[in-house]
Amino acid sequence: MLVAAGVAASIALAWVVGVWTPAIVPLEVNSQVTSRTSPNVVDMLIALAAGAAGAYASVDRRVSGSIAGVAIAVALVPPLGVVGVTLQAGMFEDGLGAFLLFLTNFVSILLSATLVFFLTGYAPLQRLKENRREIGALLGMVLTVALVILIPLVFTGEGVLSAASRQRDAQTTVSDWLSDEPDLKAARVELDGEEIMVLLAGVGEIPSVEELEDSLAESFGKPMILTVVYAPTVIVRYSDADGRTELGSEE
Repeated sequence: MLVAAGVAASIALAWVVGVWTPAIVPLEVNSQVTSRTSPNVVDMLIALAAGAAGAYASVDRRVSGSIAGVAIAVALVPPLGVVGVTLQAGMFEDGLGAFLLFLTNFVSILLSATLVFFLTGYAPLQRLKENRREIGALLGMVLTVALVILIPLVFTGEGVLSAASRQRDAQTTVSDWLSDEPDLKAARVELDGEEIMVLLAGVGEIPSVEELEDSLAESFGKPMILTVVYAPTVIVRYSDADGRTELGSEE
């Protein structure tokens, strides 16, 4: 009940902050928000490590006890804050993702801390034997929740890996396309589903866009919607010897 009350209070406080605080950076592009709306297996591993570190700090007096509080604060409070502000903004899917991250961290901390407490003798094995039925039921419930949480995390992780692989393929294809134009660089390559945006910078003629379209279609196995944006670069050369400044640019 205490944990549930703390969760509700954190989300409600974040909701109020979202109402009264002007959004200087839109939530859709705020890295502090977007980084907590799509948890994956790596997040669970980090939370397991945080829980183990916090539990060990409680056991070993040589380790600062504040580590436990820091681990919990870093792992649990930010996701709940994101839940509150995204729900207030009507971004319900993002709020659900942030709450999934909170559950992932919460369950992972419970599991790793329990293991550390028993391995270090902080929780006597005799107590486990005397209350094995109650403790077994509780741990069974936590493990079940952990397995249920792990399913969407695995799919999210696969999505992240797939997106990274597609991004790498797109960047490689664009680099090969520009290999004969050393004065042109791909400043940015953005991939969104079947759309690719390439921002070019530098000087010189743009290679055949049709060739890039064909290469991308071959790389991805289907036609892609391609947008090429060319930003010509202005080159400024200054010489201390004669104080002359030369400007050069190509459109």
